[in-house]
Amino acid sequence: MVAGGFSELGEEGRMLEAQVKARINGTGTRVIGPNTVGVLFPHSALNTALTPNDRIYYPGKGSVAFISQSGALGLLVMDSITEFGMGVSGFVNIGNRADVTEVEVLSMFMDDPNTRSIVLYLESISDGATFFSKAMEASLTKPVVMLKTGRSEESSRAASFHTGAMATDDRVLDGVLRQAGVICAYDEVELLDYGKVLAYQSPPSGDRIAVITTAGGVGVVTTDLLTTAHDGVRLRMAAFSPEEKAELRKYALPIASVNNPIDLTADGSSEAYA
Repeated sequence: MVAGGFSELGEEGRMLEAQVKARINGTGTRVIGPNTVGVLFPHSALNTALTPNDRIYYPGKGSVAFISQSGALGLLVMDSITEFGMGVSGFVNIGNRADVTEVEVLSMFMDDPNTRSIVLYLESISDGATFFSKAMEASLTKPVVMLKTGRSEESSRAASFHTGAMATDDRVLDGVLRQAGVICAYDEVELLDYGKVLAYQSPPSGDRIAVITTAGGVGVVTTDLLTTAHDGVRLRMAAFSPEEKAELRKYALPIASVNNPIDLTADGSSEAYA
C-alpha cells in the first residue's frame, strides 16, 4: 500500500490503519505499508518500487537483503548499492507496518537461499521480544546489520512524524541488539559497507585483529576506528610473539615496523603485503 496519510499523522491515521487491517482480516491477503515505495526482488524479476526507471538505476542480482522502514532512504541506498557495483537478493520497504512487520521479512530472508547477509534500517521496533528472538536466530546463520535512528530526543520525534514510530531507549536497544548478535551501524555508508563485506566473508570468530599499512599515520587512524568503543567496532589489536615478529621481518624492509599495526613504509611491495 503506497498511500501515505496514516499513523504518521496521528490518531486519525491510526484508525485508518486499523480499518485496513480489519478489511483484510480472514481473507488471506497481506499488506506491506502503508507509506511504502514497494519491493524489489531481482532474482524473481519483481519490481514494484515507486520510482520511474529514468530516475533510478536498480541493483541487479546479489546476496544482500535490505529491509527499510523509510522509502526515500531505501531508494537512496539502492542508488548507492548500484554505484558500488553490488546487487541485492531483495529490498522491502515496510513503511508503517500496519500488517507485515520487520520480523516477518527478516524471517523470510533468513530462509532465502539467495541471501547471505541482511541489513536493516529501522526507526523503531514493532515487537521487541519477537524481534530479539528472530534476530538472534537469524544471526546464527547469516550476518544481520542494523542502522537504528531516533537516537536523540529530536530524531525520535522526527521519526514519529515520518512513520508513526514509537521511541525506543537507545542504550537499552544497543545492548539488546548486541546480545542478539546484530551488528550495529551508525550511518548509511557503514550499513552498506558491512552488508557488502559480510555478503562475501563470514564475521571473524574472534576479536583480535592485525593491521598492515604503508603509512604509520594510517595505521594509527585505523587502530582508533577498530578499537574504540564509541565510534569503532570494539576489536582488539593482536600482540605478536617474538617468533611472529621474526617471521614478519623476513618479508619487510629493515626500516619497516613489524609491531601491530605493521608499517611496511611507502617502499612496501606487493610481495611483502602478500
